[in-house]
Amino acid sequence: MPNKSNHYAVILAGGSGTRFWPMSRASYPKQFLKIVGNTSLLQQTVARIISTIKPRNIYIVTNKKQAKDVATQLKGSGVPKANIMCEPEGKNTAPAVLWACTTIYRKNKNAIFAILPSDHLITKKKDFIKCLKSAYQLADQDYLVTFGIKPTRPDTGFGYLKTRKIKGDVYKVERFTEKPSAKIATRYVQSKNYFWNSGMFVWKCATLMAKYKKHARKIYNLIGENNSDQAIKRNWKKLPNISVDYAILEKDKDVVAVAARDIGWSDLGSWDSLCEALGADKNENIIQGDVLIHNSQNNYVSSSKKLIALSDVDDLIVVDCDDALLICRKDASQNVKVIVEKLKKDKRKEI
Repeated sequence: MPNKSNHYAVILAGGSGTRFWPMSRASYPKQFLKIVGNTSLLQQTVARIISTIKPRNIYIVTNKKQAKDVATQLKGSGVPKANIMCEPEGKNTAPAVLWACTTIYRKNKNAIFAILPSDHLITKKKDFIKCLKSAYQLADQDYLVTFGIKPTRPDTGFGYLKTRKIKGDVYKVERFTEKPSAKIATRYVQSKNYFWNSGMFVWKCATLMAKYKKHARKIYNLIGENNSDQAIKRNWKKLPNISVDYAILEKDKDVVAVAARDIGWSDLGSWDSLCEALGADKNENIIQGDVLIHNSQNNYVSSSKKLIALSDVDDLIVVDCDDALLICRKDASQNVKVIVEKLKKDKRKEI
């Protein structure tokens, strides 16, 4: 059994907030919002693990623009302000993960750490902690561990893991497939050998650095344990923009998945997925704020100040903020990111 004092967690909190526009913005993205419950998704992520991992062993990777909000939200949690790491610029997860890894390794050569997104929803804490403990045990045996979520629908927005059962809820990962077509996703869901890739991982610092040396030498040379923080930040622009999945996991043979079947997980990747996580009324409507609905079903309506009235419409997302109003079909809510890209291109202040 791994020594719990060697357990660490790194929470990735540098998201840009595109999918929950207009409620989330580039300066105040999804992880800071209280969209499910009375605390933000970031606060929920920390609260979920704080009984298992010491606050001083929890690190947050974000950016300079969001560091102040991170510090404000974590006030009173016990997580040291010094554990907030600010990337010079976004380079996807591979550089961020190794930077956190080397930072922790300098303090504890025996450290094992989890990578956790700050903007996911997990409603069943006890079941999640059980999976997390199992993952730490596997990582102590030099495996790279991911959490596999059993697919409930042929979603084309997720990565998939092809697996082979080893024992109990532990599976050998044989192949990664990133965002397949609807036809292929349907086949995967019908199979018993596929999981969604949750984006949550656990690994030993020393093991992971060895994998970077093998599979991503350029990143390792610029960020590895022999580089100071000053040198890392100075060389940051030279780093490739690549995920840890592409850089390491898809190239390695020592990847296993813990089947996280009953943790109540959602990546909250769209307004539609948020609706699945929230409770609806008898007409399948979800109402937040001052809303009046007549003869309408399966809508999500959020009003910040003014009255919103819906009549004889179904399957809509309606989100009203001070400076922007979003109206879209539920089944097309992923396309909000297209609107955000247009706002960026047009240099609109509503971004």
